Amino acid sequence: RMDLTLAQLDVWKTVQELTTTTFFHPLAEAYLMPLSGQLLERLSVTIKRHMPRLQVHVHSHASVGTTPFVANGIARERVRVVQSKLHRYGVPPCCISATAWGNVVAAEAGWLPSADQSPTDCARTDIFLQLDGEFFPQMPAVYSGTQPPEQREDFDLRLPSFPPTSMEDNGDDDNDDDAAHDITDEDVANDDAEDDFSSGNSDDDGANNVEAHANSNDGGVNDVEGDAIDEGDEGDEGRLGLGPSSG
Repeated sequence: RMDLTLAQLDVWKTVQELTTTTFFHPLAEAYLMPLSGQLLERLSVTIKRHMPRLQVHVHSHASVGTTPFVANGIARERVRVVQSKLHRYGVPPCCISATAWGNVVAAEAGWLPSADQSPTDCARTDIFLQLDGEFFPQMPAVYSGTQPPEQREDFDLRLPSFPPTSMEDNGDDDNDDDAAHDITDEDVANDDAEDDFSSGNSDDDGANNVEAHANSNDGGVNDVEGDAIDEGDEGDEGRLGLGPSSG
């Protein structure tokens, strides 16, 4: 295309080589299919070459066979997964915008819950790259004629704060949860306090067991003394000739 700048040509060429910027998910799941995960990693190489001018638009969808509430939830989780993977590959949050469409666009476009990774498969996330006013690929008309569902106030699109992953990292993170939990000093202090409390209870129980054991031993001593007295009496009787006659 002669009307594009060199930077735009680079992005256009990458999209042509990948043949698609649609990334697929298993039905009712948020994680990416293995091939889609690999394509997303390849796409991120070009994205990073043109940051921060290049903007990444993430549009996630869900099946038309689910209720709007369920579809919106699935689409939101797919947004999170794709954003998180882009962040892992070195694309900062400031370069990413995202929309969770639920099944609004899928119903309008006639996409089906086929799970075959075809162009009409609705378990998907579409990515469009915008550089200097041009979109790669061009956004379909179905997006311009629909409105995304209302986003809940508690729908947080912020990314977890884990470091970007090197492109040479071949670790399998396709089924990653993509949600990081940072352990704080307060968490550690709380855990230590719980351990101390449990240990204190355990010590009390141990003391009670020792005391009970001691009482049991006292009983054993009394039994021994009683046996000794009985044996002593029998011995005295034998020496005094009070025992049974020998016949």
